[in-house]
Amino acid sequence: MRKILVLTFWLAALGAAQAQELTIETAAPEWRQASVGRPWMLRLEAGGAEGAVEWSTPEGMLPPGVHLVEASLSMMGVMLGAQPGVVLYGAPAEAGQYWVLLRATDGAGRTAETWMEIQVSLLRLKESSVMTKTGEAFEWRPEAVEGVAPFTVKAGAGAFVPLGTVMTEDGVLMGEPRIAGRYELPLEVTDAGGNTLKTTVDVTVYGAETTLPPVAVRMTREGCKLTAEWTAVPEGIEVRVFGGEGDAPLEIEVTNLESGERVLGWYPAPGPCEASPEPGPESGPEA
Repeated sequence: MRKILVLTFWLAALGAAQAQELTIETAAPEWRQASVGRPWMLRLEAGGAEGAVEWSTPEGMLPPGVHLVEASLSMMGVMLGAQPGVVLYGAPAEAGQYWVLLRATDGAGRTAETWMEIQVSLLRLKESSVMTKTGEAFEWRPEAVEGVAPFTVKAGAGAFVPLGTVMTEDGVLMGEPRIAGRYELPLEVTDAGGNTLKTTVDVTVYGAETTLPPVAVRMTREGCKLTAEWTAVPEGIEVRVFGGEGDAPLEIEVTNLESGERVLGWYPAPGPCEASPEPGPESGPEA
């Protein structure tokens, strides 16, 4: 009997030691900052929870107009991409920097807490989403409203754009999208008064049904050479790159190895390399 009790106690202790710690997985939205007067949503998620999770904000302050709410199915049409659960939601009334303590309590009574910074910008984009069709010429210039003109709009550092398109230095997304799907483009907006907004624009590319996943790319130019990077693709999808140096255009080929479907993204040649000037004769001091 004693051995059985000891073994039971040991197994219980082992189970408790192996139980996952309750954690708050939602992070501050660096590229989905809120804007004054525009509906904003942030889904709250916890890891390692036992049973249902209750959320509260015991300390700090949410932006005026933003509340802790249950995202019901009826709200999903308002909040694109939302799923049932607890969210921070609302249209902020005032710009500023707000700190709030998030607390999660699971069914076992365990709690987890974290302070979150929520920045609300005076600036906002006229359009937070854009739609275009595969294979058709496309050009979109983000327009900032509120704030003090002139505005500067640029892609976030390391941003990827839909295959077949580029983001110019003056903030224009242009090209011919090649693969249907939904893409997210981080943008940074600055006005003449020094106000900033880091936001994400949803780019939806529609077209014929495809077996290819959305592939976004990032170009880097070094002298007379273009280098391409792309987002992760699932197994069975092959990405190949051709050219991209001197007078050769850069081509990115995406293939579904099972269905055989293939598309090609084309980018202009970077241009000829400039020859380095030949060193002249060394000259010494005049006699």
